[in-house]
Amino acid sequence: MDDNPHLKFSSSPLLSPSQSTNGDISEDYVSTSWSEASSNDVSLVSSYDDSANVMLNIQASEPVVGEHGHIVQFYYDEEYLYNSIISFVAPGLKAGGGALIIATKPHLVIIENKLRERNVNVQKKKDAGRLLFFDAHDVLKALQKSDGNISGEKFEELIEGSIDELKANSNGIIYAFGEVVNILSQRKQYQAALVLESKWNDFMKRRRLQLLCGYALTSFSDASDIDAMTTLCQAHGHINTAEHTRGDYAIDYNADPNALRNHQLALLKLQQRFKAVEAELERRKASEASLHKSIRMISETTENVLSREKDRYQNVLSSLPVGVYGITFGDDDEFYINKRFSQLVSRSENEIRAHGWIDVIHPDDRKAVETNWPFCNFRSNQEYKFLANRHEYRLIHSNGDIIWVKADTTPTTAEDGHILGYLHTLMDITELKNTERGRLEAKQAAEEHQRHRAEEAEHHKERQDQWIDSLCHELRNPLNGISGNVELLEDGIEHRRAILSKSILEESDILSLRKQLPLDQESILAVRNCVAQQKVITDDVLSVSKLELGKVLLKKVDFNLDTVLSDIIKLFQAEVAAKGLAILTDFNSFAGTIRNDPQRLTQVVINLLVNAINFTDSGNITVATRHMKSNSVENMVKISITDTGVGMNSKEKANLFQRFTQPTSKNTFHEYGGSGLGLYISKNLVKLMGGDFSVESEKGKGSTFSFTILDDHSDGDTLESQTAIIEVTKPLNISLPLNSVSAMNESPESPSQECVKKQIRTILLVEDNKINQNMMKRLLTMKGYEVLIVDNGKLALSAFETKSFDLIIMDIQMPIMDGITATKEIRKLEKLNAATPIPIVGLSGNAREFHAVNALNSGLNRYMTKPVNKAELYAVLEQFEQESVCQ
Repeated sequence: MDDNPHLKFSSSPLLSPSQSTNGDISEDYVSTSWSEASSNDVSLVSSYDDSANVMLNIQASEPVVGEHGHIVQFYYDEEYLYNSIISFVAPGLKAGGGALIIATKPHLVIIENKLRERNVNVQKKKDAGRLLFFDAHDVLKALQKSDGNISGEKFEELIEGSIDELKANSNGIIYAFGEVVNILSQRKQYQAALVLESKWNDFMKRRRLQLLCGYALTSFSDASDIDAMTTLCQAHGHINTAEHTRGDYAIDYNADPNALRNHQLALLKLQQRFKAVEAELERRKASEASLHKSIRMISETTENVLSREKDRYQNVLSSLPVGVYGITFGDDDEFYINKRFSQLVSRSENEIRAHGWIDVIHPDDRKAVETNWPFCNFRSNQEYKFLANRHEYRLIHSNGDIIWVKADTTPTTAEDGHILGYLHTLMDITELKNTERGRLEAKQAAEEHQRHRAEEAEHHKERQDQWIDSLCHELRNPLNGISGNVELLEDGIEHRRAILSKSILEESDILSLRKQLPLDQESILAVRNCVAQQKVITDDVLSVSKLELGKVLLKKVDFNLDTVLSDIIKLFQAEVAAKGLAILTDFNSFAGTIRNDPQRLTQVVINLLVNAINFTDSGNITVATRHMKSNSVENMVKISITDTGVGMNSKEKANLFQRFTQPTSKNTFHEYGGSGLGLYISKNLVKLMGGDFSVESEKGKGSTFSFTILDDHSDGDTLESQTAIIEVTKPLNISLPLNSVSAMNESPESPSQECVKKQIRTILLVEDNKINQNMMKRLLTMKGYEVLIVDNGKLALSAFETKSFDLIIMDIQMPIMDGITATKEIRKLEKLNAATPIPIVGLSGNAREFHAVNALNSGLNRYMTKPVNKAELYAVLEQFEQESVCQ
């Protein structure tokens, strides 16, 4: 047997207890065994020492599987098996691979626990689909047919399907361990075990994985099992022997004389087989020699063709605008670097070969490149699966410029999937990045602008909603008072009607009428106050609107400040005396006049005095002035109004100067009245007059409101006065002298005329609203005037042409024909007939100044805003009666 090179005997000492204790086996030993799985040897090992045991090592020359190991692990003690399994699968799981464990249920529990002890997160691997556990008995039941054969269809469905699932969820090699063949061996079903091993071998030719099969040596304790064990061993690529710490199953040739003979017979059978293999090898050697010759010829031809193609390929790569770097792994790594690549990394080809280009990469990107790519070590044959992707990073050129590149790394592989090298390309995308950065910055700026606009719009909407809500609230308050008191007056009328309907009045009836009279007067006074309050709110709202639209124009004139302030104080003397207060003055004497808008100044001071009087119950109010020269150009005048009223704390002061906001408690309006717009208007008017506001206040001690205005004498006489602004706290009442209207209708050639006083007896009232018609008629007839009422401007023209009137009261907004149009038509008729112009008084709910100006320009003599009170109406009529009309 020694002459046979394929069959040899060798002896080896047993492992000492220090090498393996209590069934444990070192990880290094097991790992070494796995690494040997790629050899072409098949080993069958049993052992004995010098007295009764020898180690038998049989080597077969024909490989069963390739580099992907199919390993058999023999064992006596199950603890040894567990350690072998864990050492087999744990490193692969940690490296990103997958594992399939097919074992009995008790073994599965122990294996799972031991994986956890090795810091493998079993549950996470299961959830990720990278770790599968199957019960070996269930698998065998599914694979084995009723006749005992293994079903190839079931193997493909269960085993191959599970491996493919693991492959899809893993980034590394798949490791499988199976005990099904051990169960078959224990049942002496060796043929079925061999069929199952063969199906694994066939599958492993198509799939890349490592397979470990566990066999208990107790399954082969009889000499008759030697042939079966030998056959099963030949189905594997590598055999790992069992542990040597137990002798329970060692073969004792002294106790069993037939054992040696049986082993010798088995060896003879193997020797015969190896001789047949040797003859086959000789035949194959001859075939290989012929094949090698043919291959050599083909290789030479191929090398010539490849050399020409390589030259052509390199010429093409050299002309590309893309940097190309290629490396093929081998004993002497082969590099290819085109000119563009050298330009991008600012290195010569020799410098790149010697040192690479990692230090050219931007420091912020370098770590990712060093971690993920193999180019830091050009002789690394490590596999980088993720390299077949595109990446972007920055290079620092030798001139200091930052270059953005798009890198595309693709592995070159052999037919079996082994990586031979890499091809790395660089494309300069700096200009594209700059464009993209500009686009992103523009987009971000646009989004920020849009967001800001949206926020502004939202805030504006919120402010607008608050404004409308507050306005509605302020308008409804007086309307509620009007409505309630009107109902009380109606009740009083019904009460009086019931009493007066009696034929004879009793003394109690007269007393009841007397008692009702003051109640009615109280209701009338309440209605008058509500109307006044609503008018103030309306005028204030119009002022706010004009201020916010920038429509308020100042009429700057020279005036004496002391005189204006004194006139304002006189307006409040009666009201102040009624409350038991006093208004004190502390004026600096001004040598001359100041220049600004006295009407706007009056509006601000009145607002402040009204607030001071309302919020002061005792003490006095002081109005003070100071002339302050802020610099050589501007002269400022400071006006202060100090009261001894309720005062404010810091929180209340923070609410000042807001629309519809009063600084004190929620009951401020009910206690003191006001719309909450006065200070807002005043502050904006002061700002318009070149000054600013300041407030000092202490709770319970009073407040001082101070503001400054500009003494605008620096503009000299060249300043042109703007259109006069009508005071918003008074009803808008603009008049045009009757003679001026007459002058518009006169021709230049008209002779001098005699002028007489106008007597008013008949009045044409043009009004579409029935309530206003009745109210105006009652007011006019009470003074003895005759009144004719029409509903629109068209009817007014007809009445004017057919009847004679002394005065017309014309509503501005009416259906069919409005008041402005009707007035223009009347003036045309007067001019056509050379008639004396009739006085026309316009009535309108529009209090804006441009409405008044347009109305007067159409031919009206007077423009009055609603609501019109009795005293104002009578005053206007009396004024027309006092004017002279030229005949």
